[in-house]
This record gives sequence, C-alpha cells and structure tokens, in this order.
Amino acid sequence: MRLYTKFTLYSAISKILIVGIFVVFVPSVIERLADSHTDAQLVHMKNKTLAIVNRVGVKEFIEQEKDSVLNSYNILKEEFISIEQIAEPEKLGEVIQNTQRTIEDENVDYRVLSLTFKSGTQYYLLEVGKSLNRVELVQDYLRNLAWYLLLILLLVTVIIDIMFTRFLLSPFKLIEDKLKKTNHPEKFDFSSISSNTSDFKYLDDSINEMMHKINDAFMHERLFISNVSHELLTPISIIKNRLENILVEKLPEDVAMRVIETQNTLTRLSKIVNALLLISRIENQQFLKGEEVSVKDLVKEVVDEIEDRGSETNISIRVEINEDYLLRNANRYLLFTMVFNLVNNAIKYNIRNGSIEITGKFIDRNFQLIVKDSGKGIPSENIKSLFEPFKKIRKDKTDSHGLGLPIVKTVADFHGIQIQVYSQVNEGSSFVLVFP
Repeated sequence: MRLYTKFTLYSAISKILIVGIFVVFVPSVIERLADSHTDAQLVHMKNKTLAIVNRVGVKEFIEQEKDSVLNSYNILKEEFISIEQIAEPEKLGEVIQNTQRTIEDENVDYRVLSLTFKSGTQYYLLEVGKSLNRVELVQDYLRNLAWYLLLILLLVTVIIDIMFTRFLLSPFKLIEDKLKKTNHPEKFDFSSISSNTSDFKYLDDSINEMMHKINDAFMHERLFISNVSHELLTPISIIKNRLENILVEKLPEDVAMRVIETQNTLTRLSKIVNALLLISRIENQQFLKGEEVSVKDLVKEVVDEIEDRGSETNISIRVEINEDYLLRNANRYLLFTMVFNLVNNAIKYNIRNGSIEITGKFIDRNFQLIVKDSGKGIPSENIKSLFEPFKKIRKDKTDSHGLGLPIVKTVADFHGIQIQVYSQVNEGSSFVLVFP
C-alpha cells in the first residue's frame, strides 16, 4: 500500500471515529443543553413574575377567583404561569421537574419550575412552565445545528488533510518520479530535490549516492565485458587458423576428429564472445537509431531467412499482420536480430510437426507483435529468469549458449519495447513485443 494511501486511510478512519463519538455522546449533551436553556428561560420568567408581584403585591396580582388561584396559559399552551395560595409547606424552595397538566381535557407535558414563598403571613406556590414539545424543538434545532457543524468541520478537515498530505509528501513524490523515469543508471536525474524536511533530503541524497555507485559499477562491468570480448576474439581466431593449418596435413582419423571437435568448441566460444560484445555495444549506446522500420517487412524478411530451418523438422510458420507499424528512430539490424532470435527459439524448442504463429495487431492503442509456438512450454518458475545471461530454457540443447533471449531483452530495452511472456507446460509459449 502506498504511503499517500495510508495517510488517506488514517485520515478517513479518524473521521469515522469522530462521527462515532459524536453519535454516541452528542445526543445526551444536546439534551442537557436544551434542558439548561429551558431552565434558564424558566428562571427568567420566575424573576420577572416575582418582580411584578413585589411591586404590586400578591393579592393585587392574583385575580380574585375561587381558591385565590391565577392560571395563565398562552394561546398555544406552550407556556403558563400559575400562583396559588397554599398551606404552610414543610420547607420553602425551588424545584424544576417534568410534569403533566390537564388543560381543557388535554394532557400536556411541561417542564415546570415550582417556587414556594411567603408573602406577609400567607404562603404561595409559583409555577412557571414550558411545554416539552417546545423543549424538543430546541433539541431538534441544536441537533441539526450540531450535524451541520460536524459536516462542515469534517469537510474542512478532509480538504486540509489532503492538501497538507500532498504538500508534506510532495518531495517524496518527486523522488518516486525520478525512480520511475529511470530505466537505466545513466538516465537517472542526479539533481537534488527542494525540501525543508531533513528526512526527505537524506533519502534523496542516499538514493543519488547509491545510483552513482550503481552507475559506476555498471560502467566498469560493461567496460570489462567489452575489453574481455575483444581480447578473447584475437586468440580464438589465431587458434582456429592454426587448427585449420593442422588439418591440411595428413593426420590419423582419430586425431583429425579431435581437431574438428576443438574447432567446433572454438566456434561456439566465438559466438558467445560476439553475443556478449553485441550486448555490451548496445548497452554502451554504440548503435545509431535513425531508421524507420516497418514491422511487417521486418517479419517477412526474418521468416524468409529462417523458414528453411523450420522445414527441417516440419514446423509450419504462419504470419498474420493485417496492420503495419512503423517504428521511428530505430536500428533495423538490431530489430532483425531481436525478431530472428525469437523465431529461432520458437523453432529450436518446438515439437516435430509443430507450428509457429506470428501475429501483429493493435491492442489498447499499442501495436503488439506476438510469436507463439506449439512447443513444450516453459515452467512458471523459470519465466522470471528467462532473460538472464547463460540461462538455458532446455538443458538438452547443447548448441544453445543462453544469450539469445538476453540479446532480445537488450534490443527491446534499447528501443523502448516491452516484452511479455505467457507459457504453459506442454501447450507452448507466447512472446509478446509491445511497441511504444
């Protein structure tokens, strides 16, 4: 999982936890807030009523009705004020509680503030109340307000998290892009990234230093292979000439056969050295890429040259390229070698009376050249190491030196061509060249 994805996932999980905590605790908090707000209003109503009572007196304030009781409800029955004369209570004081009142044969739930007080020699009960429906409306308002605030807060924090994460990881993204664009040590961008984060600076400097070492080691290896290849070709050529001179003389048959076997060994050694030299020259960018190559013509040229080898084992070669593809800035000789080696391998590791299909077509806007054979296939565990030098597909092929497919891979990389391999044992193999 990518680092940016982990940051995003962490942010999402933290937001989900916040919402969960909100859902669990906020309703009770809102209920308390609504009750506190209602209680504050009841206290305010009580104080205003007592102020009027103190100014005009209780008897003047209460309408002279039966039992000396004042009951005043608003038109929607959402609030009421009640004052009545009572017997001496056990204690004076103030209480707030939820209770039910019957008004015009209708039961209404109220939150009521009850106050017992003394005026002169008489005791009175003052009650002020608010309908619980009104309290629930306040709770709904606070609940909706809390949800809106939560959504706004989440949206703002998500945007801030995304922007900050992108800003924080932007140097890492630059380092990642440098590595993705590098398909060769020489093409690595050694310039330092701009960052005030010491960790990213250290990472970038370490990667630059490591790539310098890899590039130096790669150059020394290529130079060594090139020099060794050149140095080996000369003594091989000299030994071959001397053996040819020896064969001119009259030799016993067994001695002549040994000389011929030695010549064959030197020929195989010469092919190996030339193959290594070719790989080294390609990697050292010693070949020009200034030609425009038709893949259709290239395949026809390869098939015309190699078809005789297939006829020796009754292997048929079928070509189906309906759409041509022109590869610009290419080297025809190297591309010919690449396709030739693939078709040659398809013949070499095929079965008798087998077949080879070479198809070319556009798939997902990319031209693909597919070389498919009916051979014994390649075990899945060997596919990953298929393009390693000196790695033989079949041990029984003594004429193979294990450099054919490495040459194919080197030429493909040189031209920006991708190689895909699909194979099943006893069913055959397919090598797919995906052109840029």
